Amino acid sequence: MFRPAMWLGMVCLWLSTNVLAISAEEADSYLRQRVPPLAVKNRELRAIYYFGERHGITLIGLELVDANTYLPKRWLLVFRDEQLSGWYFPMDEFPRAMERGVITFPKGTGINPINIEQLGQPLLINNQPLDFTPWP
Repeated sequence: MFRPAMWLGMVCLWLSTNVLAISAEEADSYLRQRVPPLAVKNRELRAIYYFGERHGITLIGLELVDANTYLPKRWLLVFRDEQLSGWYFPMDEFPRAMERGVITFPKGTGINPINIEQLGQPLLINNQPLDFTPWP
């Protein structure tokens, strides 16, 4: 039913859509090896959230919880072609969804939706800019 050329085409299509994406596990490994300030400390718990990828830009959330105060610290990390481009910090809320490259946040947070290709510019939170910190 399927000819070898069709299988090859399907594999090439799959690879072209996934070759530049970074997974949550790869992001975790990357942070441990290359960005020690964002790696876990002894007194903190860590969670990594994967929000999606589009055109080689991947959005990852990093959450640390202080063991003394139990307050979360959240970074919104931006990877471009498997390399950390930078982050937004502090983030009170993580994205709610990403559809067709538009990132939306929960209602009431005051964070304006942003196109994933515009990441690297300030996010507007209640009309106040949250600057992007480039890495390195």
